[in-house]
Amino acid sequence: MNLIDRDEFIVDIETENINLYMDGLKGTPRPRDISFIDLIDRIKEQPIVDAEPIKYGQWIEEPLACNGDYIIRCSVCNRAMIISKQIGMIGNYCPNCGAKMNKEQ
Repeated sequence: MNLIDRDEFIVDIETENINLYMDGLKGTPRPRDISFIDLIDRIKEQPIVDAEPIKYGQWIEEPLACNGDYIIRCSVCNRAMIISKQIGMIGNYCPNCGAKMNKEQ
């Protein structure tokens, strides 16, 4: 699968349509409207975006000691971190693998 920049593609098509319209106003014979085949060719010409699929995971909490601190472990990469009871913040993303932490438990 190849990904393209949708916004860039829309601008490209809109710019082409404006150019065709302006040529028609200037008296230049207006070429045919953009056809389905032209659109497919335009899509093929778009630069490919370097992207990775989003990984989803969840924090797995494990009590550490009787002081209230605990370990959280990423369900995707299994990386563990100690979280202090006093701080108590858990991020929405794993800092190790980048997994988004909103998977249903």
